[in-house]
Amino acid sequence: MVIRAASFTGLALLLSAGACNWATFDDLADETWVDRVVKPNASTQYGQIIAAMPNPTAGGGANLVVLGRSSVSLSTLRYDNTGKRSITSISDFGDSLGFAQVPELLPLVVEPGLNRFAFPVITGEKEQGQGRVILMNGDTLGGAPTLITFTAGDAAQQKTRIGALAFGAVHLTRPPQAAVPTETHPILVVGRGDQVDVVVDYDDPVPGPSAIWGCRFGTDSDQVVLGAAVADVTDDSATADDDDHEIIVGIGPKDVADQLSELRIYTPQQLRGVSGASSTEAVGPCVAPLETVMVAGADAGAAIATAKFDPASVLTDVVYSAPSINKVFVRLGDLGVTRELTITNIGSDFGYALAVGNLDDDPEPELIVGAPRSNVDGVTDAGAIYLYDYDATTDQFVQTTLYTTSSPTASERFGKSVAIVPWDATRNVLVVGADGKVFTYFRTGFYDDVRTGR
Repeated sequence: MVIRAASFTGLALLLSAGACNWATFDDLADETWVDRVVKPNASTQYGQIIAAMPNPTAGGGANLVVLGRSSVSLSTLRYDNTGKRSITSISDFGDSLGFAQVPELLPLVVEPGLNRFAFPVITGEKEQGQGRVILMNGDTLGGAPTLITFTAGDAAQQKTRIGALAFGAVHLTRPPQAAVPTETHPILVVGRGDQVDVVVDYDDPVPGPSAIWGCRFGTDSDQVVLGAAVADVTDDSATADDDDHEIIVGIGPKDVADQLSELRIYTPQQLRGVSGASSTEAVGPCVAPLETVMVAGADAGAAIATAKFDPASVLTDVVYSAPSINKVFVRLGDLGVTRELTITNIGSDFGYALAVGNLDDDPEPELIVGAPRSNVDGVTDAGAIYLYDYDATTDQFVQTTLYTTSSPTASERFGKSVAIVPWDATRNVLVVGADGKVFTYFRTGFYDDVRTGR
């Protein structure tokens, strides 16, 4: 099998002229530019989620955590600067984590700047209604994890799965300490059912998180949280709460037949709800957000990413997807406009996975969009990924390349996860997940071979 690229910038002509055999891979043989890792454990859905951790060495290399879903597993996938790989995998989590079931869209996020990641324990039989978020160190996979527990507020929340996680840091002056100067506090945003919780100072070992507060979108539980992010996306310099970052939440209907969802932007203080109580036992309704965007699809915000596509921007841009309608939206913060991206491959789940990062020498990051249910050459759900460049002169996104496997396989779902992973101080690499496989690109049309001595 090989990976092929279709280019919209003349790259295909260069390759067809016999420039080099850039697309083949055979487990790191000479001139290999793509490495395929087949499931290292019993999980047939290895590669369900890929998250990029910080670079492990000064000389280069990649560091990832990969989740397998069918037989629950976590793996750290590492490359040194020569491209040599090592895998550490764990599938026996023990009773302390107590998995009951694993939904397809399980959130897994890396803490900024640290080799630590978070994912939820799925509530159910083993957890007796208590949702838990696991913080695990990528260097000691399988070691003692940190558990953050959320007590259900009522019967409707007893077995509600956690559907969104996001790390962030905000400036807070928290009552009743109004006289204390504003300080930066790390937060972990947790979306579970129709409720969103904010865990403040989650990494304090003693006595634990300073506070957990939250609010609910509706007592009739007709909405669920799909995705979340934390970034500075609005100009709040004139507000009294002095928050410099906002919380972005994607909210969809529990009944997907309703076909209407929302992207909401809140300050952290607003997510205290009407009562302002720092408790998840009996949270009140959420107050009106700073901004609400309605989307005529069931899953706006199913995937959310943030970046500054123009490095000179003051505010951060927000990318959010609605895979059910094959659309990706980019909210450009400084310009106050939203760009819409779509493809003609109907029903491809375009936007199921998103990644943003720099893959070439220009200052603007690239946007990678996974479409794992794309039909390729008549093969159902073979999958594809789409690469977009941002043109700062026109403020538009231009599709430059799409990647598929050259021998498409039914239900392979290439592109169900994507990540742009740090390799060294100046370069990143592209990693793509498919059912049971993970592909690491050591070279593409955007950058030369990242491995030393190649």
